[in-house]
Order: sequence, then structure tokens, then C-alpha cells
Amino acid sequence: MTEFRTRRKDKPAEHKYCYTNLIHLDKIIQHNWKELISFLPKNVKADRKKLSKNLNRLNSIRNYVMHPVKGVYPTEEDFIFVKELIKYLELDKWP
Repeated sequence: MTEFRTRRKDKPAEHKYCYTNLIHLDKIIQHNWKELISFLPKNVKADRKKLSKNLNRLNSIRNYVMHPVKGVYPTEEDFIFVKELIKYLELDKWP
């Protein structure tokens, strides 16, 4: 499995997962699917590949936002995707 960054600008991370990005998160979930499946919403556990695809698309959108110097900005479709992803992951039900 890919090593995660544990330092940034010569400052050690407080926890080894402090710099985990969405691509790493996807790899962690895929690698530990059997252990994590019981914690996932029903519709998410039904399609492992869809979850991976969604996390990768979210990572692309995140890159547009965090690195605007490339001149690529989120589209209306991206905003709709994120809203739907929140529902898909059932994040709108969390306190």
C-alpha cells in the first residue's frame, strides 16, 4: 500500500493520517472493504466501484478548488454532483 505523507513543511503530523487525501482514502476503503462494509450506508455498500469512482471525481473537483492557477473551475454539474454525493453517502443525516 502507498505510504502516506507524515510531514509537511518540516512540521511533523499529529497523526499519521493527517495528510491523507481522497485517493488515499479510496485505497484504504478498497483495501479494507470487508472490515468497513458494516459501517457504510446500504446504497454505498451495494456498489464498491461506484464509491471509488465518486471519490475520484470528488478529488478532481477538490483539485480545481484548491489549485485554481490551472484555470479550471468547478462547473454547475460539479456542484450538483457534490450535493448528490452528500445524499449518497448519507452525510446529510449526520449530526
